[in-house]
Amino acid sequence: MSFDLYVWGSPHPVTAEQAERICYELAAGNSSSVGADGRVQGFAQELLGRFPALESLAGVELEASPWSMTPEISASHVIMTISWSRAREVAEFVLALAAGRGLVCFDPQASIVHDPPGQALGGGLRLEFCDGGVVDRPDPAALGTLLQALSLRNWYACLESGPGWFVQVGIGPNAGNVPAGKFALEHREGAPERHRRTLAASLDDVVAAFEGFASGDPAWKDSFSWSHL
Repeated sequence: MSFDLYVWGSPHPVTAEQAERICYELAAGNSSSVGADGRVQGFAQELLGRFPALESLAGVELEASPWSMTPEISASHVIMTISWSRAREVAEFVLALAAGRGLVCFDPQASIVHDPPGQALGGGLRLEFCDGGVVDRPDPAALGTLLQALSLRNWYACLESGPGWFVQVGIGPNAGNVPAGKFALEHREGAPERHRRTLAASLDDVVAAFEGFASGDPAWKDSFSWSHL
């Protein structure tokens, strides 16, 4: 079983619904929905510099590779098939690399689009849901109402202020088999080693975290007991 990621260039933010359609077409060999982008080749070169193609490896190196198959690379896109045991490690590298080069990265397992930071945020907060719903520059006072959209189907919400700076919440099995009535709350401050997780007891606690993050006051973090991811 593998974990897939797709990367391509786009002049505009992409919704989850659009990304799913694009990935379906790319997987079928149709790249007409994405154009050639010089940044893709730079991304691919740096990616393979970190995690070389399977064809270039042998013996122990081959066994240690995170690839289930060598990434598919074209002038317009890169498709990566990653072993589950290495998914988090590679995904963190890919997301940072794509953001740095201004490329879209799509996680089809969770149906989550990571738009380039400049497009996605436009200098403000951005709230994104698993179902593709996006609210740019949400009013902090409206976050409680907006987060009521969480459900087992729409199980994920992320409030981002910049690349790698976010608070996010997930519920149910897709968020790591979170117990019923609990909320997996995560917070990251830039670098991967500053990514932490806790379980929130109620939606009110989640809303308080999102409102605190939106306000920029770090005191909200003291209300939770965190573990590092």
